[in-house]
Amino acid sequence: MGTYCGYSAVALSQMLQLAPRAPAPAPAPAGGADGGSSSGSGSEVLITFEKNAKAAEVSARILAAAGLTDCVTTHVCEAGSGAALHAGTIRPGSVGLLFLDHEKTAYPADLCAWMESGLLAPRCVVLADNIHFQDCPHEAYLSLVRDPARGFASSSFYASLIEYTTHSEDVSDLAHPLHIRDGMELSVLA
Repeated sequence: MGTYCGYSAVALSQMLQLAPRAPAPAPAPAGGADGGSSSGSGSEVLITFEKNAKAAEVSARILAAAGLTDCVTTHVCEAGSGAALHAGTIRPGSVGLLFLDHEKTAYPADLCAWMESGLLAPRCVVLADNIHFQDCPHEAYLSLVRDPARGFASSSFYASLIEYTTHSEDVSDLAHPLHIRDGMELSVLA
């Protein structure tokens, strides 16, 4: 959630294309009664949300240049409304990764909207970027994902570089109470 210019969408969609897939089921015998068809491999789609229409336009051009328009869908809307937007179009329990990288104060409410939608799969990975950005840990979000009673099996913090930096010393900030500049929280639903 939070497409911005699409650079994370490019990386994630390329990883989806490289991910091992379960073998396609054997074809039904002639005269099979189910009438259904298998989607086979390549059915994974990355769905992104961006509230800024101009940023969504930029990301569309970047995704097109990368040849990824067929496997990435971007919606211009608030990230939290994405769950309601997809109710009935996404199979319940089928979302395996939720990547939060948008308005930091919206993380708790948006995550709750997705959890309540029933779209998240068991053991869904929830990755929240910039969780300690600007010297402020987002306690409301962290208390949500670190509470097993809220449905999480685990949650861990990983110190990281601030975006667009390249030096390891950029991870540390002695002025920050935890001596870090930024990080990600990786949580797994039960």
